[in-house]
Parts: sequence; structure tokens; C-alpha cells
Amino acid sequence: VSVCSELGAKATISGERIFTVYGPLDTSGFETLIRKHNISHVVDCSHPFAAEVTRNAKPAANQQQIPFIRFERESFTGTKGVFRFPTVSAAAAYAAKLSGNIFLTIGSHQLQPFLDDPQLKDRCYMQVLADHNVLASLERNGVDSSRIFAMKGVASTALNIALAQEIHAGCIVTKDSGKTGGLNEKYAAAKALNIPLLVIDRPRKEENVFHTIEAVIREIR
Repeated sequence: VSVCSELGAKATISGERIFTVYGPLDTSGFETLIRKHNISHVVDCSHPFAAEVTRNAKPAANQQQIPFIRFERESFTGTKGVFRFPTVSAAAAYAAKLSGNIFLTIGSHQLQPFLDDPQLKDRCYMQVLADHNVLASLERNGVDSSRIFAMKGVASTALNIALAQEIHAGCIVTKDSGKTGGLNEKYAAAKALNIPLLVIDRPRKEENVFHTIEAVIREIR
């Protein structure tokens, strides 16, 4: 099991036949891992927006001539009060035209389009992973700590509502991270508050994609 973050390493179940590698890998790193452990199949279970992992792992599997299988959680299908955008920049441009503050639930890696415009930045509040590297990055970007909700895991509908109300949010912004990423709870919160939900679409389309673990296992067998 290859994970990038310490949080991922802690979340991985342990067992005598489970070996966890912690830290980012480039294509060469994945190739070394495949050869070292005599791996016969690569299953990419990375986040829908973690495109760099796929860009590194897929060519490594191809180079070693083993199957590359993509598991991807199903996309969000809600429509009422939902506005979809191809990029974070497009969502930021639309949010700038709305009244009220902006509740960002897109993580910390793609906040820049919202932070580059000083007027837009002053309206943004963000929910991010409670990690010292993430918080240090936001501090370097000049984000006031009063605008940061640092937490781990999926926020409930009630918590999303409470946070959005506290900051007088005019919209909630999210990525299409699916049910696992808490999108249903964000959708329910936006509906309860009668504010729009801005959804950033997934950046890629892959071949050999499966949406359930059972389907992945059948393909391997």
C-alpha cells in the first residue's frame, strides 16, 4: 500500500501480509516498488483530484507490463441549487459575483484562485485538514487563522450548516469528491440554508475504471 501522507499511513490497516510505503513516489519510485515486491497488479485508489499519483503510477505499471486498474468513487449527481465548473478558477470567478462570504471545502492544495484576489480572499473561510504543514502553508499565504476550520474526516450536515451560518456564507464550494468526501452532507447543508453549492468537476477521464471494490476484485481474479 503506497500512501503519500502520514495521515494515510495511520489510516491503513495493519496485517502480516500488508506492507505500507509512506511518502510521495515518482514514476521511477513506483517502478522500484513494483520490482522490489514482485507486484503483479497496480490498483489506483487515489483521490479523484490526485491526478499526479495516476500520472506517476500508470506509466510505471505500463513499463513493467502489468495491469493498471483505477478505482474511483462515484461522482456526485445532485442538481438542485448545484452549479458545476471545470476548474477551480472558474468556480472562483463565479463565487466572486455572489453576495455573502464563501465557505471553501476544497482542501488546501488548490486555494490559490480564491486567494490571489484580495477582495475575494477577504470573503473566504476554509475547511482544511488539521495538519501542521497545511496550516503553515496557509500562514505563508497570509490567511488569518480566524478564517480556518482545521479538522479531520467528513463534516456532518449539522456541522456544515453551523459553520456556514457562523460565517454568513453565501455559497459552499466543493470538489466532486463523491460520497466518501462528504459531498452529500455539503449538499444537504446548502439545501437547508438555501444557498448555492458550487461543485468543481473531476479533472480526468481514465480507462479501465471501476466504481466498487467488488468490481476491482473481480477484474483482478
